[in-house]
Amino acid sequence: MPRRENMWVAALRLLKAPGTEGFTMRALAERLGVNPMTVHHHFGGRDALIQALADHVHAGVAPPWSGGGFVRIEALSELLRRIYCTTVIVLFQRQRGG
Repeated sequence: MPRRENMWVAALRLLKAPGTEGFTMRALAERLGVNPMTVHHHFGGRDALIQALADHVHAGVAPPWSGGGFVRIEALSELLRRIYCTTVIVLFQRQRGG
């Protein structure tokens, strides 16, 4: 059975694919190689998964206060990627009426 963290990574990759209409619990389960009910067991549904993704991404957002030039640039790049993913997730929820 995949760990929750693996599900988040797979879900974020699935969200990066063109079009949000392909983001389904079934598509995520196929990507993970598990039964769709496994994903439902961990998250309870698509809306709960989207909320868990937003929480997961947001929890790791912190400004790069230390390190040399390249370290700070890489940290800032990661910060911006996380903010982008969170924004996509939130907009996706709004589009669905969530």
